Amino acid sequence: METVQCIILAGASIVEATQLDNDLSRLRTSLPRARVLIDRAEWGRFKNKELAVLLSLLKDTTHDAEDLLRKLDDQVLQQNMKEANQSRVGQFVSSSLKLAKSLLSGSKARVKEGQSRLDKVVAEIEGILSFTGLTVEPLQLDKPLMPETSSVISEPVVFGRDKEQDHVIKLLGVLPIKCRSAKRMKSENSRAIQVVSGKKACMEDVSILPIVGIGGVGKTTLCQLVYNDSRVKAHFEMRMWVCVYGLFDIRRITKEIIECTSAEISDLSLNALQVELRRQLEEQRFLLILDDVWPNANQEWQRFSAPLRYGRQGSMILVTTRSLKVADLVGTIEPVKLKGLPTDIVWEFFKKCAFSKEQPESYPKLQDIGQSIASRLCGSPLAAKTLGGLLDMELRQLTEQHWITIQNSELWELPHEENEILPALQLSYLYLPQELKRCFAICSIFQKDYSFERDELVDIWVAQGFVASGGSMRLEDMVDECFLMQDFVYWNRRRMPLQFVIRQSRWTVKFLSTQRTGILLVSINCIHLGLEPDSSLQVFDANRSSLKTVHQDLTKLVNLRSLALPPKCLQKLSTLMGIGNMSSLRNLTYFTVGRVNGRRITEPKHMNQLTGTLTIRYVGNIRSKEEATEARLVDKQYLRGLILQWRSDRFKLRSADNEVLEGLYPSRIEHLKLGGFGGDVLSSWFKPGNLPTLRILELCDAYFLRYLSVTFHSLEHTLSGDDSTHCASSRSSNGITRARLTSLTTLVICSCHNLINLDQFLCLEFLPSVKSIDIYGCENIVSIPVHTFVGFTCLHDLKIRGCWKLVCPREMVLPNSIQRIEVWNCGELDRSFPGCLHYLPSLTLLHLRSCHHVELIPLNSMNTNKLTCLVLRFCSKLSAIGGSHALLHIKHVEISNCPELTEVHQPLLNKGLRTKAEKEVLKFIQEYWSYTMFSLDAIQK
Repeated sequence: METVQCIILAGASIVEATQLDNDLSRLRTSLPRARVLIDRAEWGRFKNKELAVLLSLLKDTTHDAEDLLRKLDDQVLQQNMKEANQSRVGQFVSSSLKLAKSLLSGSKARVKEGQSRLDKVVAEIEGILSFTGLTVEPLQLDKPLMPETSSVISEPVVFGRDKEQDHVIKLLGVLPIKCRSAKRMKSENSRAIQVVSGKKACMEDVSILPIVGIGGVGKTTLCQLVYNDSRVKAHFEMRMWVCVYGLFDIRRITKEIIECTSAEISDLSLNALQVELRRQLEEQRFLLILDDVWPNANQEWQRFSAPLRYGRQGSMILVTTRSLKVADLVGTIEPVKLKGLPTDIVWEFFKKCAFSKEQPESYPKLQDIGQSIASRLCGSPLAAKTLGGLLDMELRQLTEQHWITIQNSELWELPHEENEILPALQLSYLYLPQELKRCFAICSIFQKDYSFERDELVDIWVAQGFVASGGSMRLEDMVDECFLMQDFVYWNRRRMPLQFVIRQSRWTVKFLSTQRTGILLVSINCIHLGLEPDSSLQVFDANRSSLKTVHQDLTKLVNLRSLALPPKCLQKLSTLMGIGNMSSLRNLTYFTVGRVNGRRITEPKHMNQLTGTLTIRYVGNIRSKEEATEARLVDKQYLRGLILQWRSDRFKLRSADNEVLEGLYPSRIEHLKLGGFGGDVLSSWFKPGNLPTLRILELCDAYFLRYLSVTFHSLEHTLSGDDSTHCASSRSSNGITRARLTSLTTLVICSCHNLINLDQFLCLEFLPSVKSIDIYGCENIVSIPVHTFVGFTCLHDLKIRGCWKLVCPREMVLPNSIQRIEVWNCGELDRSFPGCLHYLPSLTLLHLRSCHHVELIPLNSMNTNKLTCLVLRFCSKLSAIGGSHALLHIKHVEISNCPELTEVHQPLLNKGLRTKAEKEVLKFIQEYWSYTMFSLDAIQK
């Protein structure tokens, strides 16, 4: 409709504009129908070659229609950009008329042509589906895609699975089992008795054990082994096997269960069948195997299972499935998750299939090739059987070249018979929801063995519109619910439209034009890049390229949703003029505020799809609260981190910063950092009610900050440098409850030189979940409530450094959850040592520096068996640590410049942290150097 309005405003014919609007609406309405038809036709294309051809044509036609609509939307966006940059009326009218002429002359015919092609191919496919009876999923046909299974073991020799077989048999009742939840099948007369084991309960009479695994991993074979085991036969009075294999038809499955226990029965109603099944199962201990259950059973399971609950105590149902959702729905016992076979066993099975009666030792080269093939099968017995059979089909020749061809082939290039590995994998693909098929198919554009980054793949899915949010759920949260099959990654590789993607990985690209092909995704490794202004590009990935800079024309990519650039280019991107034109962009690392149009804080106003962390630099260039409000940070609901950086100036109070910060009110962020803030009070939105999701708070180089606020629901207590009151309770004297930062886990206060007191801010009632406290370089602070720290039961890390005026009338008391402590040059705080170290069983690191009141660290009596890192420096009065033998169990020890300590030779350096996890501990100590350099750098600026 926006396109038509633009045409009408430009003075074009209302009749023509209205007709174009109708044509566009019809085309947009036709696309969802076409996508549903594609999903339905996928089921039948393997059995009808004509349908397969038409399906490919329908996909191409659908893509063309989507490209056409996107192109029209692009033209409108481009026009809007021009209008924003043009000031003279003549230019506006001229450009608008030009756009109207372009839309009416070219788009009208293309829209009609696209609609006609789409209608034609849709009608042809619907005709074939109707004629062949493929109006629904083919699983309702007489002949399923997958073969029906039975309890008879079809393989003469079964390789592996001995341990799994014994484990399942134990779970069948040979040994006591523990059930995983309170799920159970309840009967009307409550004859099921609940047995409690710990916190978990199960249905004592009939238990359900799911066996979960990908297609071809051997679930059916394992059940066959269990079903025919002599111990199982002796244990159960009745055994039944039913292959579900697709559509969960309650009537059919119930009838087949009854036929397992008696002769064939007549065609009865469902009610009669369930009554008969209940009668046969009563007072009998039975084993029922339901092989190959799919998610379509979810809605019918309760109704189907009603008669099964009347079996004798100890009855069992085994359910094989590829879906964890099915296992969670039906299971009363923790599912058996069947993995692939070990490589050596796969090789033995593959060798038998490939060499048949020949002696493998007679063909050493073929053995090497065969082992290479077997190692790539991910433990799949079905894949080993299929590929081994392909080699055995020409056993008389056994040419090395034939084996090499198979070794280098991709799955889709291999000849296959019906019901072998490829149809098995196709079935997994077909059962994906329609939207996930698109997510899955796009993976095929990447080269083989490409290592996916999760966020990279998520960005592509979301940018392409494959994943959409529902309600208030974030797109990334929706993506977490998506799943892909590992055994089917490249099946659609050769079916991707060529115009969909361009990937260049080896040569320099000096100019890339996307105007003619309608490319949506580009991933390159190049040095120079140029883009056409009207590009419809949505995903651009140059993160692994050698790009050094980006061009101003990048901001004309109005449809760009995902942009990945090298770090240096990200810095350059933040200074481009008109970056707000990319309103669909989801990731923007930096934005540098300028003082000219196109660089002001108003640029991100409409960029409400931003995710991750946004760093806004040179906030001081914002002139007022009103201008700051124009950034509309409050509308950016997907933003999770906000870093605001001013120019550090420790010698000048900037009162205007108070007003600017007031206007930069963010939405539900998790990480907030203020750097170089020159005001003296935080904004009114800095209160728990406005920051319910805040997990990390960093206040750095706020030299003049004098107030931190603790806000109540209807009352605010203000904390200043002169306020020495202690922590209030969670409820005030008039019963008003204190609001709390319940999500905050990490607090960093750095170089806030005017802060004097943190008694009310650092209290349990306000920060109940804090895990890490870091206070550094607050040189005028005199009071921190360290005696109350014992209440921080989640506290793991504590750093207090460079607070040399600190007065501590009461000793610090720490919780037993503390793991790492670093204290240096903190006035009277070090008087708390060694008393505060009593019973800290989780302590792994202790770093004391310039602690001149510490005289003793009794390592031999501290009960710190986990202590792995000890650093003691410049402790002038330290005279004892419990002897040198107390250091034997500590892997990393640094002791220096402690003149009174004679128990060890100084300097003492013992670097015993060798593993990656152990070396991570040292980063805790090394971080203070980065803070020091940060502050020095700020002072110099």
